[in-house]
Amino acid sequence: MDETIASMKKICFVLTAEFAVKAFMREHLHMLSKQFDVSLVVNTQNKQLLADLDLNITLIPIAIRREIHPLFDVLCLLKLMWLFASQRYDAVHSVTPKAGLLTMLAGWFTRRPMRVHTFQGEVWITQRGFMRWLLITLDKLVAKLATHLTIVSKSEKNFLLQHNIIDAGKAIVFNEGSIAGVDLKRFSPDKDKRHAIRQRLGIPKSAVVLLFIGRLNRDKGLLDLVNAYAQMPQLDVHLLIVGPDEHKLLSVISQQLMHKRHLLHIQPETNQPADYMNAADVLCLPSYREGFGVVIIEAAACAIPSLASNIYGITDALVDGHTGLLHAPRQVGDIHEKLQVLVHDTALRQTLGQQALARVQHSFDSRLITHAWLTFYQQHLHQES
Repeated sequence: MDETIASMKKICFVLTAEFAVKAFMREHLHMLSKQFDVSLVVNTQNKQLLADLDLNITLIPIAIRREIHPLFDVLCLLKLMWLFASQRYDAVHSVTPKAGLLTMLAGWFTRRPMRVHTFQGEVWITQRGFMRWLLITLDKLVAKLATHLTIVSKSEKNFLLQHNIIDAGKAIVFNEGSIAGVDLKRFSPDKDKRHAIRQRLGIPKSAVVLLFIGRLNRDKGLLDLVNAYAQMPQLDVHLLIVGPDEHKLLSVISQQLMHKRHLLHIQPETNQPADYMNAADVLCLPSYREGFGVVIIEAAACAIPSLASNIYGITDALVDGHTGLLHAPRQVGDIHEKLQVLVHDTALRQTLGQQALARVQHSFDSRLITHAWLTFYQQHLHQES
């Protein structure tokens, strides 16, 4: 074994989804791998994953499922315990909820000295009864077993403290928040992309485009947006929906907007979200729960303002009246009213968009967040830069 590699501190990151690696972790892993021996556990069968992402780290596929499945979860826990014990990692770090529970348990059982979990939104916010209690209890267990907690927004940290989920002494928010910031080379204003997407979708240059981009599920509040949009009388306002249909909502949406079907544009999951953001005039995120509104700052980097729910996580990404507008969560009437303001006032949209762009460039450049991750591990693993 190379002496340099052998002397490096060892970190193992654990995630449930390949998507999260591509969307949030690539640059962090790349930078950390220059100073640490980094391994990645993820539920994938893609042997080309590391090559595709140009990462010089070790890939360990383990089929960790997002949903609760006692038998498979126990098997995954045993696999992680064996891995952690045999590899003797100096730190283990989980990023998604199920990975967090299994990683913190396995790390505690095998006495890994540094156990880190990243909180990025609480699933139990929209739950009721026993399931809510169970998920809260599991979050508390994860937080108790961890030695360090990274939180993706200041408002989420405050929320977790208010509900006695975490210990303030363990928790840190990197810079102004977000898990990865924004790659300002990838997300930037681009008139050519705006023209190309609109031409391909048959959207006139003069039309106002409202964009929803992300997973199509009920917790994102997409049906509230659709109901608000259905009430709009304008014939030159288009709704563009981009993302995988997780909860089979497209049939409901198509039925609801039958009278506006010529103004509705639906696109599957994309690897080029910046193209669609540039084609839009307003990014809409009427979500019920968010650790941090990543799509809001991505749209901001394209000089596009947002209309979003006034909930924790989102309030870190959007400054009401300065980079976009906030609406009361789950309130279709308020969404409709704020949409009308933004649709009618072109100058306001442009001002909000430019202010959003300036804020992202100052506070959410991905390089700043990656540097914060690197500094965090340098400090805690006592490794020189």
